[in-house]
Amino acid sequence: MHISEFTYELIQPLVGTTFQMTAKDGQSYPLKLVEVLKIMDQHVDKRLTRDTFSMHFLGPQEPYIPQATYSMTHETLGGPHLIFIVPISKGKDGYMYEAVFN
Repeated sequence: MHISEFTYELIQPLVGTTFQMTAKDGQSYPLKLVEVLKIMDQHVDKRLTRDTFSMHFLGPQEPYIPQATYSMTHETLGGPHLIFIVPISKGKDGYMYEAVFN
């Protein structure tokens, strides 16, 4: 499956599952998909063919993963997929990251 095929409807059922993210140094880290949010149902620009949605991942306490594009795999979606993630918060269970698709 290609990342361009990712949609809210495809990703939503995967909440609770884990993506494996590989950093530039080759280290691999599990990121648990904890939430998928539909941001926009319809676009003004008709060239955009899917709803805008975001994926929220919970990562480990350490290391902090900086904003960047990372190679990620998933047992259902295959991969590797290059996904841009942004750290959005830190809690007692780890860092929260967001990826936005439009």
